[in-house]
Amino acid sequence: MKLLRALGIRRWDWRTCWREGEFWLCMATLLMPFGFVLLLFQWEPVRARLLARR
Repeated sequence: MKLLRALGIRRWDWRTCWREGEFWLCMATLLMPFGFVLLLFQWEPVRARLLARR
């Protein structure tokens, strides 16, 4: 922990991180290059039947 503090890295606050602009910039940087992959999938509902073993 002392090394992390010396590097200026602080603990991530999950409750308030989404309010910061840096968080949304990171999300856009991660999602934008792979956004076209989501368009290739055809999202349709899937039905499944569960059968109990006897």
